[in-house]
Amino acid sequence: MNETAKLDKSIRALTVLMALLLLIMGALLLTRDHWKAELQAAASKEVVEAIKSGNTVISLTTLPPEIEGEEDDLEVLQGLEEVYGHSLLEDVPEATDRLIGMATLEIRKIDLLLPVVEGTGRIQLRYGAGWLVTSALPGQPGNCVIFGHRMRAKGRKFNRLDELLSGDEVIIEDAEGTVYTYIVNETVEVEPADLFKELYKGAEGRNLSLVTCTPVGVGSRRMVVSCELEQ
Repeated sequence: MNETAKLDKSIRALTVLMALLLLIMGALLLTRDHWKAELQAAASKEVVEAIKSGNTVISLTTLPPEIEGEEDDLEVLQGLEEVYGHSLLEDVPEATDRLIGMATLEIRKIDLLLPVVEGTGRIQLRYGAGWLVTSALPGQPGNCVIFGHRMRAKGRKFNRLDELLSGDEVIIEDAEGTVYTYIVNETVEVEPADLFKELYKGAEGRNLSLVTCTPVGVGSRRMVVSCELEQ
């Protein structure tokens, strides 16, 4: 075999190898989001089970992967720092590595079951839904505010929240087993700067607001599902 033939053979082999590598990389990229979502779902399920068993202090073992766009989702909370004098974006302290589990959130219409944990930082919202610490507790007078990410994958976290209609049920069960059933009143979309005007517009009673970003994958506005405790 002359040198030219050897060179051509080497080039062909290298081309085949590069094609295989590109196929492998493409497959990994296509499945990355799926496996990230599976890890997040598994972490949420673990926290739900802990809360249902009455365990409110939950040790973190493995953190779920970062959620794409989480910085944009949390940016809106910065507007409250001046009001309350401290940041509402703090993660779970590294020294304690724990979550404070409060309740589970169930919406049967959209096949949703998530843990509700104390706080609305990056880490808390990777596990499920986060209770805004300045809002009312579930079932108590005032407005209980719960944040959650709106994932691209159908059914993940608050992805299907826009399907709720007036009269639909939202069920919150705390770690002691007390069940609060809320009835959806309305769903509105607001600019991020107007979110807290919507949340604290003076409605009386025992209310619940579920908050997420919209549209899916863009998140330029905020969706608020307003509910009232069933009498």
